[in-house]
Amino acid sequence: PEDWPRYDIVFNYRSARYAITVENPLAVNGGIAAVVIDGQTSAPGDHSITLVDDGRTHEVLITLGADNTPMTEDLPPIGD
Repeated sequence: PEDWPRYDIVFNYRSARYAITVENPLAVNGGIAAVVIDGQTSAPGDHSITLVDDGRTHEVLITLGADNTPMTEDLPPIGD
């Protein structure tokens, strides 16, 4: 939600752990400005996160913002 400045989740994928922080500094309701995984910024427009079963803890920072990449709720339902 746009009124949440930040939230954190932990996602376990097999032996790996993903510590995910979503920041919303502009109080927007969608769009992804940047994704940083283990200190590496993803390419512009590529907001995918490849899950690996490596036993490590991965740090993921997602910053919401104005690049107009749609969030899931903005996508049409599957089958339409």
